[in-house]
Amino acid sequence: MQVSVKWKTFRVTNYILLLSSLFVIGILVKAALDQGVSYNELNTFIPLISGFSIMSLNSFFNVFMLHKYFPDKKMPKWTNYLYSLSTIVYTITIAALIFIIIIGLSEEIGSQKKENIGVIVICILFFFLVQGIFVLFCQFRVRKFLERNYQAHVKEMIENIGM
Repeated sequence: MQVSVKWKTFRVTNYILLLSSLFVIGILVKAALDQGVSYNELNTFIPLISGFSIMSLNSFFNVFMLHKYFPDKKMPKWTNYLYSLSTIVYTITIAALIFIIIIGLSEEIGSQKKENIGVIVICILFFFLVQGIFVLFCQFRVRKFLERNYQAHVKEMIENIGM
């Protein structure tokens, strides 16, 4: 079966998101350990690390699901349940990322600082947002795609048996 460019891109994007979010988690943890984060700074670090952890877990689950069930195998109920849960949590994470980017942009526009670190952070978050939205749209469609391919595969097997 020929796999479309969309699903190949979905797979590659998940790998990129997985690796880049793990990289950001590593940077955040290293920064927290090196600087001795205070209690007030934890309010920033914990949500960031949690968000990137959710992104990496979601990407890992997508990669696992693609390797195990793609292009025409039936997903068991437990995988469907976990996939639904992952999609819901990931949607909330993407919505939070949009909110953070909007807040960050408004802070940067209102700021008179000469430093560009805020702009760099917003660009990095925007990179994650673009990939995340693509993954989310594909994630909404992948179960239906797998089910349709599974039904076609079963129908083809039945027709081949009848010949």
